[in-house]
Amino acid sequence: TGVQTCALPICGGGGDGVVSSSGSGSSSGSGSSAGMLSLKIIDGYISGATVFADFTSSGTVGSWDAGEPKGTTDASGSVTIEDPGVPFTVVAFGGVNIDTGQPFTATLTAPSDATSVTPLTTLVSELIAAGLSSDAAVTKIQTAFGLNAGDDILTLDPIATNNTAVAKAGVQVAALLEGSGGGDRKSV
Repeated sequence: TGVQTCALPICGGGGDGVVSSSGSGSSSGSGSSAGMLSLKIIDGYISGATVFADFTSSGTVGSWDAGEPKGTTDASGSVTIEDPGVPFTVVAFGGVNIDTGQPFTATLTAPSDATSVTPLTTLVSELIAAGLSSDAAVTKIQTAFGLNAGDDILTLDPIATNNTAVAKAGVQVAALLEGSGGGDRKSV
């Protein structure tokens, strides 16, 4: 069992394969340095979230499997995990929203070229799984939410940059994701 798929019309349905981006960035992640990926989990910053690079062919995206790099976010929502060196989807779940103090109940995903994992990158992942390139998926999300084409939603931290338009769009998507209750997954 795995990640809840996006039922929004913008997503065109959900996919069940690994999201490997093809368009912007590289499959090793734009936050990679010496084989490591630096990521920020943002729906408000999420502390204590489990984050992993989902690349196995188990048939269930969102289920952690032995050998997939994983880590836990710190108090500011940051985590560093090993770059698996193969196409993957970043998956984040659990933890606590540090703004509200409430448990985080959704599952966020992002393509491998993202450094920020947000509700918007979750939509991008769904569109890539449905067959779009990373660039086309980002453009579709930017257009749907009326965002600036210069806002790279795969790397932008809307809190640190005080980007209220991107933050507001993320809040809209988060309300839908959190309302779906996240998803079941194997124990990690």
